Amino acid sequence: MASILKPAYAFYNRQYQARPILTICTTNALLAGISDTLTQKYLAPAPLTPEPILPASATGVLQDAKETVKEDAKELAVDIEQTLHEPDLQPVAPSPSQPPPLDLPRMGRFMLYNFSVAPVIHTWYSVLDKNFPLKSVSASASNSTLRPRLLQAMAPALKRMGADQIFFAPIGLALLFSGLTTYLSTLKANYAVWPLVQLVNFGVMPLQLRLPFVSVVGIAWNAYLR
Repeated sequence: MASILKPAYAFYNRQYQARPILTICTTNALLAGISDTLTQKYLAPAPLTPEPILPASATGVLQDAKETVKEDAKELAVDIEQTLHEPDLQPVAPSPSQPPPLDLPRMGRFMLYNFSVAPVIHTWYSVLDKNFPLKSVSASASNSTLRPRLLQAMAPALKRMGADQIFFAPIGLALLFSGLTTYLSTLKANYAVWPLVQLVNFGVMPLQLRLPFVSVVGIAWNAYLR
């Protein structure tokens, strides 16, 4: 795995140094496409088939049909019981259900959205870097002073996370949701997940990897939203 990730990371850094905005936008769009594909294929709930609404005149006919089905079911149960005692007969395996086709227009819209907002998010991260610079921890610090120094170094990351969740998160979610009820419930879920994610992001990740890191975590987050 390391032999694959190391060249990929080097390639990404070269592209970022040469074309930072285009690299960020393309990476964000590709990860969004992966996220939506996984959501559609494996995480989307099965569509519900609504029950037909019958007119009042059909009530009697429906009742007769139910009685007929019950009689047929009894006969079928007798046939099954007899079949189970016949060793030469083999049960027929049910055919597997086919997955729904991939909604390419939906995936395209989601990729285009993430491509478009990537410069805004990247610029916001740069603003946080300038206003809350991280402090390095001395490698020669003793154990007695390491903890307060580490907490002091993480203080800017906490400030970055707080500013991001207070100012940017509500705006970013508002771009996706226009309904007030959905927006508020999603904002509450955001505050249960993203503060810790962004604390790691701002405290550990370099600037060029912050948006890809958020996009990778966003695979599960987007599955929840959709």
